[in-house]
Amino acid sequence: YLGTAHPDDVSVLAGATVSVDIGDAIDTNSAADTITVNGGSISAPARGIDGGGGPDTITINDGSVSGSAGIVGNTGDDSITINGGSVTATSTAIDGISGDDTITINGGIISGAGRAVRGGGDNDTVILAGDSNITGLIQADGTALEGTADILRFAMTVPADDLAALQADLLAAVPAGGSIDINGYTYSWENFETIEDNLT
Repeated sequence: YLGTAHPDDVSVLAGATVSVDIGDAIDTNSAADTITVNGGSISAPARGIDGGGGPDTITINDGSVSGSAGIVGNTGDDSITINGGSVTATSTAIDGISGDDTITINGGIISGAGRAVRGGGDNDTVILAGDSNITGLIQADGTALEGTADILRFAMTVPADDLAALQADLLAAVPAGGSIDINGYTYSWENFETIEDNLT
């Protein structure tokens, strides 16, 4: 699917298969686009989903997205939300590229080769709000960029007996790089400026 220069609204339903041999499976081109995946399978040799230019809203509720890159917000202030399903890539699974992006992961399986999640340039917020199997690094930028304000927010629900220890670990965590085990999953990150504790 190749979108227009106007706002596109793309929905992928349960049971659908979106697959190509060359290029991107879904590319909404430019403008403020909305992409919602409620199931099915999206695969491509390049990008599974490319939001293109403009402030895009990409939501994965179920299904699978795969490619050399899974989901790319591209340019603009993008909102990428993963509620379930899987996003896998041979490079970066979820990449905001540029703009002030918000990436929220409420569940699902996120797997990239080296990097699972990358905010990209500018001021990005990555929110880990649910138990997710994230294989690979959670990265604000490719390098520690001067003048950016990138936030990694931990907002899961944890057992009451674990809360105080996890909060102490997050308070002591170094935003530039580290890792933590929460609810049986290991989350590793680098190049953030702020670590936020919103655990409950």
